[in-house]
Amino acid sequence: MPSEATFFATISAHGDGCADVIFVHGLTGDPVDTWSSDGVTEQEGPYWPRWLVTDLPHLNFYTLGFPASLFAQWAKKEMNLFQRAKNVLELLAAYGFGSRPIVFVCHSLGGLLVKQILRTAKESTEDAWHIYCSNYKAMNDPMEGYYLAAFSADRHRYAASLMQEKKRGRGLACFSETHDNDLLWAHYASNWSGICIEYDYSELSASIRELEAANLFPVIYSSDLITIDDRDLIDAEEAVDRILRQKKQCWSYEREWRLLANLGPNMIGPLTITRIFLGSRIAKDHKRQLMQNVADAGMTTEFMQMNVSGYDQEWILTDEIPTD
Repeated sequence: MPSEATFFATISAHGDGCADVIFVHGLTGDPVDTWSSDGVTEQEGPYWPRWLVTDLPHLNFYTLGFPASLFAQWAKKEMNLFQRAKNVLELLAAYGFGSRPIVFVCHSLGGLLVKQILRTAKESTEDAWHIYCSNYKAMNDPMEGYYLAAFSADRHRYAASLMQEKKRGRGLACFSETHDNDLLWAHYASNWSGICIEYDYSELSASIRELEAANLFPVIYSSDLITIDDRDLIDAEEAVDRILRQKKQCWSYEREWRLLANLGPNMIGPLTITRIFLGSRIAKDHKRQLMQNVADAGMTTEFMQMNVSGYDQEWILTDEIPTD
């Protein structure tokens, strides 16, 4: 069961297990076939990690899957050993691993991968930056992810299943070109009481280029669904990205850009926060805590306070931390 994404599958897990055992296959391996033996008569079947479930019921068992069909994939920049290890480390954190001891069972290249995971974890710091990419179904628009299927009759079932699988494993994070749209402040900043964070675009785009299988796109707004046909099956990942970067025309006021990357937290290099815009209704204690945290971190970020005057927004540079 080859996969184009990194993923964990549960073999057997009990929330109170005393340790987590993770099987990591090697080059040309597979999360199931690598650990299976043909011709066995065991009651648990040919997949021998399940034999351990019977013998060691107090442990949790998982298997890790990742693209390993061709060595060339590991040589490509976005698929090298360091990036793969970093991606697995992020998944471990996203799934909550680390609260219990972890035992890795490795085959071939899987051992090199785990060594790099441990090295990366040791060198990482609590100050590591992450961009969290959510599943498209977690967005506030129920029309996300729809497309017009134009597959041939004999391929329709396979194609629809493939596209759904690829969409399920893709994550997205949303940005906007603008900081002063009234509707954005109402919809996404808790009725004008939140904040808007401005990043240095050149740093953001450079960091994203270092992520595995990540792309930053301007959203395309349309009144018509995107059409996907048999030709798109040649590169289903690219087709899914085209689906997820399109929204209905009525959302065009958002002037949105989307990061499409692996589902969950994606570790990136530190980013420069150039400005933080404070909503007109921000609570005084929230403003104080935010400004104090930024000052304590030694950041040179500017704070812009919004004032409302009639139908207009006024932005005032502020550097004074509110007092009690």
